[in-house]
Amino acid sequence: MVKFFTDIKGQFSEYLSDEADLIKNGKASRIYFPKDSHEVKIILKEAFDSKTPVTISGGGTGLSGGRVPLEGWILATNNLKSINQADREMWTDPETNIEYGLKLNIINNRDARLIVPVSMTVKAIQNYTKEKGWFYPPDPTERTCFIGGNLNTNASGARTFKFGPTRNWIQSLEVILIDGTIFCLDRSISNGHITDKEIMINQNNKFLKIPRPTFKSPNVLKNVAGPLINNNSHVIDTFIGTGGLFGVTTQVTLKLIREPQEIVSIFVFCKTMEQVYSVIRVCQKNRESKSNPIAMAVEFLDLRAIKIMHEADNTLSLDNVALLIIEQDAESQDEMEEAIMYWIDLFEKYGIEETKVAQTSKEIEIFKKLRHMIPERINSMVKQNNQPKIGTDFSVPPQYLEEFFQLAKNYGEEFEKYQNNNIPMQNRIGYAIWAHAGDTHIHLNLIPRDEIETNYAKTLFLKFIKKTVELGGSIAAEHGLGKKKFDGKAALYYQYGQEGLDQIKAMKLAIDKFDLLNRGNLIG
Repeated sequence: MVKFFTDIKGQFSEYLSDEADLIKNGKASRIYFPKDSHEVKIILKEAFDSKTPVTISGGGTGLSGGRVPLEGWILATNNLKSINQADREMWTDPETNIEYGLKLNIINNRDARLIVPVSMTVKAIQNYTKEKGWFYPPDPTERTCFIGGNLNTNASGARTFKFGPTRNWIQSLEVILIDGTIFCLDRSISNGHITDKEIMINQNNKFLKIPRPTFKSPNVLKNVAGPLINNNSHVIDTFIGTGGLFGVTTQVTLKLIREPQEIVSIFVFCKTMEQVYSVIRVCQKNRESKSNPIAMAVEFLDLRAIKIMHEADNTLSLDNVALLIIEQDAESQDEMEEAIMYWIDLFEKYGIEETKVAQTSKEIEIFKKLRHMIPERINSMVKQNNQPKIGTDFSVPPQYLEEFFQLAKNYGEEFEKYQNNNIPMQNRIGYAIWAHAGDTHIHLNLIPRDEIETNYAKTLFLKFIKKTVELGGSIAAEHGLGKKKFDGKAALYYQYGQEGLDQIKAMKLAIDKFDLLNRGNLIG
């Protein structure tokens, strides 16, 4: 029997919420902290036999309530800090002094695989790979998140523009089903097959037959609105980006590439939105045509977001409408100089006069911290108001770039106008916009101060959801949907309708017939 605790509200109250504080008053009767896959299996098997719901808890950095329990037990993954392999390397992260058991397998001079435990943070993975001369490209804004949470939300972030989301960098994983069955799935091994009607997983005489959903996924590069299964998928994709709905991942094998020889980060201050759109369009065109230079990241911050950064760095100019952050990599100093000259010429072409460049690792890290303080500050403001943050995580096809950005601004201004009519704003902000602009992926954040404003924000949010779907977009580009609901319906209802929800539920029940694991996520 694995040790558990029952005084959750007293000792472990932080496990009853997440970073967004979306769901208040989570409930659970037990909390477990398993140390390895064997203990996870024991806990899940006991839950299955007793028909007790189990909610998986990761690092608590989620923004959709996915880890908040509604009933039953909590399985906290914090202590899953070592992989199963006997020949693992024990490595201590110099930043946190946390020890991890992991294994680096070098394939050739340009490719490697890194086996990591599910509770290793993205920042620790980046620290380890940099130390060894390798590179893990996914770079979510929240780098203290566990890799397990990244897997469950198919996390992306800024560098997705060039390298794609987490899914692209997952080679294999160990996943444990609610009945204790363990599958070790690897992209280099078939592990089953996918037909037009079903997903069949077959490993070591263990079989799993899952109905394949037929709904059409949004035609965007960034999308975690439910399972993403197509004719090119591997069965492993069933367990990526699905909010932990189907199984508990305990260890992950990541694909690595060599670290770029040169990286710079450029702050581009724009006085007009026409300048913003022009630069983004060029970046998208270069990526599509594979014409160098291809930026690693193309980020957008509106003036309100810049003002938040200005609190920490008062040298940042406020005499602009927006800031673009372009991150560029290169294989040599000469190649980087050529790329920088390209960007300088482009900025001059569009009348952009002010830029700021970070070239050293230390300078780039400062830029990242400035960027990261924006969502942290917004979340802090929301918690002070004791209201939920109403934030979008929407992406649309690139042809709607200008329309989409204008929609976000219109909804933000409409909300601020409502707030001023309710209680004058004084010096506070009512919304802020930042975006992974190269992927036409916008985070509009509405900051309500009371319940009346929260209800109005939800009304605007639902309007924006419907417009995003009309444009062929995704209502969940990277954060996942967790337990989000609108008008009493699971958020995913607005993406695929009731038929789509029913198809995902059929998948769920084929794997977890009593609907015990992460109950309430995605399908409500």
